[in-house]
Amino acid sequence: MYIKRILSAALATIITGTTLVSCSQPNLENLLPFSEEEKVLNSYTSVIEGSALTLYVDAKAETSGDGSENAPFKTIQDAQTKIRELKAGEELPAGGITVLVRDGEYKLTESLLFTGDDSGTAESPITYVSESEFGAVLTGGVILSASDFEPISAEEKAKLVDDTAKEKVVKVDLTKYGIDPATIETIGSNAMELFINGERASLSRYPNTDFLRTKDVIFVGDVHEAFTDINFDCRGDAYYVEGYDPAIHNRGGIFTLADDVVARISKWSSYDNIYAPGYFKWSWSSSTPLIGNINIEESSVTLAHSVTYGVSKGAPFYFLNVYDELDMAGEFFIDKESGYLYVYKTEEFDTAEIMISSLPANVLNASNISNMIFKGFALCATRAGGLNVSGSDFIIDNCKIYNVRTYGITASGTNITVQNNEVCNVGTYGISVSGGNQVELIPSGNLIYNNYIHDYAVIQRTYQSAIEVFGCAATVSHNEIANAPHQAIGWSGPNHIIEYNEIYNVCFETADCGALYTGRNFLTYGSVIRYNYIHDIGLGDVHAHAIYWDDGLSGQTAYGNILENTSSYAILAGGGRDNVIENNIIINPGREPISYDQRTSDAMNKPDAWFTHNEEMSNALVANRNDAWIKAFPIYGQIIPWHEGYEGDLNDPLLSGNPANNSIKNNITYFFKGDTSDPNSTSPRYKIDKDVRKFSDVESNFVISDYLADFPHWHNDDYTMKANAKALELCPDFEPIPFDQIGRID
Repeated sequence: MYIKRILSAALATIITGTTLVSCSQPNLENLLPFSEEEKVLNSYTSVIEGSALTLYVDAKAETSGDGSENAPFKTIQDAQTKIRELKAGEELPAGGITVLVRDGEYKLTESLLFTGDDSGTAESPITYVSESEFGAVLTGGVILSASDFEPISAEEKAKLVDDTAKEKVVKVDLTKYGIDPATIETIGSNAMELFINGERASLSRYPNTDFLRTKDVIFVGDVHEAFTDINFDCRGDAYYVEGYDPAIHNRGGIFTLADDVVARISKWSSYDNIYAPGYFKWSWSSSTPLIGNINIEESSVTLAHSVTYGVSKGAPFYFLNVYDELDMAGEFFIDKESGYLYVYKTEEFDTAEIMISSLPANVLNASNISNMIFKGFALCATRAGGLNVSGSDFIIDNCKIYNVRTYGITASGTNITVQNNEVCNVGTYGISVSGGNQVELIPSGNLIYNNYIHDYAVIQRTYQSAIEVFGCAATVSHNEIANAPHQAIGWSGPNHIIEYNEIYNVCFETADCGALYTGRNFLTYGSVIRYNYIHDIGLGDVHAHAIYWDDGLSGQTAYGNILENTSSYAILAGGGRDNVIENNIIINPGREPISYDQRTSDAMNKPDAWFTHNEEMSNALVANRNDAWIKAFPIYGQIIPWHEGYEGDLNDPLLSGNPANNSIKNNITYFFKGDTSDPNSTSPRYKIDKDVRKFSDVESNFVISDYLADFPHWHNDDYTMKANAKALELCPDFEPIPFDQIGRID
């Protein structure tokens, strides 16, 4: 099968370590699209026909039958029980068992739970499959009838700031639907949400779509971390608490508001249970603190508790969970005491499907399973996540997870395949997979393939990736990722492959971020980023990049990527050693195409340097160094750990803090016509610090000012390079990039 060919090819490359030593183009023979035969084997019909036994489930059945086609079970749990009975009585039939779940809504009041007792075997896998693609809907939502909504009282109308809203806002008693007010949450990871015709409604807020700004800061609050460099907005030591303990050191910041904002909020009837989501210090650190006090006379707001980095002047935020601000179609508010839901009616409200998420748990939890497949389901409307699965040799295939409060898929174990899924409109991250043994470099065999992940991190705005991999040797291949405020892919651990993905329109709300981001360790050697198309990253001139290796990240390879329209650098490396940046195409970056700084060596040579993590990273390197790592990465055994008081040669290329043994070459950058850079010069617009150049191989990086003439079909977003390209004249060693193979495969 294609997915196994991808995995074997990728693992063969990374285990030998060849990609770190040499960046020659890998063999693509095993990385071709599906054959027609493989497409047939991947179909729904083949799942049933290849099975020894098929059990049927139908939510519309009046009673639960025996699981036959004409007398289906009514619930998935009934089929699960039947399979356990079969396993207890005799061996599973060769060819396995398929549970065909017919189209319809399967309303859950608790999670679907699977354990090792539900597992199949290699010869007899267990498959749960929807009758048609996304036809079987596993939902934690409760449908509300529009006819149950009633007008609000005169007293309730009087509280609304917007006059039009007084006739548009309606309410319903959720206790009529069996919802206990004591279980209602509207903020946080287990909050209820409202969906109107499948669209997530907005909890009442002010302003509706934009941010306010803090005016003056009276008190920054207790902070978890303080910077002392003036370039990082020194706040002194007065508010920094060593050994921060939120139970003791939790004073919230105090700031003032602009006069027009004060005039608006002075009309509110109450300031209780109002929150202030925002970026109070750094644009990569979001938080949602409760408001402790609003003082209209002093135009001030006091947060009920501290936020990680304190409050700064001009910080963006907004007010959330404000009944008085129901002023936009689709906005809602829940009174936790009475259990009433208030909604500003949309035009189609009276005929719309109105759903509130009720299930306070994941749709599906499975632990220690093996040889199981979950295929074709839609999962939605839960106050938690989609699927949380652990074990080995299982597949999550062609499911759609949407409108959930937290994540789409979490999977841990070995030989896991997560493929062909759509994850969208989720509160936090899309897909997270972990496994393998990074200490002994035992590959996980995990594959995240051909998924479409978009409009994620809609609630928790930062450090929520579309895809994140942990452990050892996972492959992230042929995925499409779009539309998120922060990063797209994060990784930790050695020997991961990130390849053939298309990523766009991410990092649109944050700064100092990257579409592909990780940093600050020596434990991620051997990871390779190749043949990805990453474009339209960040907005305006914010500090957002396509690939960001932060704070001394080492042992990485970025090869053969196409990086277009980044608001800042295309590639940013913050110090680090043993990295390879070769054979990439960079188009229209907002700043220099590649920035490779020397923050790690500065930290060894300058007492006032802001980077302070060299010793911490060195200690981790020493603790991780063993025969497996030294065999895979010989340089790993030679690195000299730097520590405070080090008296050796600070110019030794093997010293851990020196940005040494990097290869930055054969990269081609294209700017718009009119760029004055000399196309025949080497590295005219590459920002490579002197210590990097001193210790590393930096050469043959070019800028071509004749905009995209090397790509005849660039107007159609086709970056296939022509045979007589200017780039190939300037850089004969440049290897054309297989652009036609990047992205999802139909």
